[in-house]
Amino acid sequence: MTTQQLTEEQQNVHNYLRGQGEKYSWLDLWPRVLRPRLDLIAQLDGITAEQAEARTSADEWTIMEGLRHEIAVTRSTLHIVERLSGVTVSDPADEVDPAELSFEELRTELMRNGIQFGQLAAALPEDADLEPTHPHGNFGDLHCRAWYIFQRIHDVDHVNQWQSIRESDDFPAA
Repeated sequence: MTTQQLTEEQQNVHNYLRGQGEKYSWLDLWPRVLRPRLDLIAQLDGITAEQAEARTSADEWTIMEGLRHEIAVTRSTLHIVERLSGVTVSDPADEVDPAELSFEELRTELMRNGIQFGQLAAALPEDADLEPTHPHGNFGDLHCRAWYIFQRIHDVDHVNQWQSIRESDDFPAA
C-alpha cells in the first residue's frame, strides 16, 4: 500500500509514526514502547487459561488468540526494525510457534519478546538511516524508528481489547 492510498485516519497514523521516529532517539522512544507492553502484561494478571480461551463476543478474539497474535507481530516488527537498521539482536532459530504454547508459556514469551524488543533500543545506532522503508499493511511505508514506535500503538490496541474482554458480562469468573 502506498502512502497515496491511505485513508485520512491511516495517513494521520503514518505521519505520527514517521514523525515520532524522526523526532526522537531510540532511547527516547524506548519508554513509550515499554509502558504499553507492561500494561499488556498486567492485563494477564489473575487470568486463568480457561478465561484466556473464553469468547465474550462472536466478532472479537479471545485473549489467547490476541496473545498469540501479539507475540507474532512483535517478532515480525523486531525483524523488520533489525533489517532496516542493519543491526540484529534476535535469533529466529530460538523462536517457538505461539500456536504450540500453553497460556503460561505464552505469557512468559510475551515478557521475553518484550524484553528483547526493549533491548533493541540500546543496540541500534543513533544515526540509523531513515531512508530505507518497509510497507505496513495499514500505514504505508515506514522507516526503522517508525516501525519501532508502531509496536506501541499495537500494544495499546490490545491492552484496550483485553480490558474490554475482562470487563464483559460474559467473561467467566476465576
